[in-house]
Amino acid sequence: MKRIGEILVENKLITQLQLDAALDAQLKTHKEKRIGEILIDMGYLTYDTLIGYLENQIQSGS
Repeated sequence: MKRIGEILVENKLITQLQLDAALDAQLKTHKEKRIGEILIDMGYLTYDTLIGYLENQIQSGS
């Protein structure tokens, strides 16, 4: 199963640099937060977009 960050980059909703920055922030300061929450907090993604892609991920099983 692909991770949501990979899917968002593949669909050009975020860049690889934005994903890398969010992953770095997750490791350094937000260990309890999921990557989607961090991307929203950083202003790279909206809540509605994240929910839509999570629904797609669940439905497709990938």
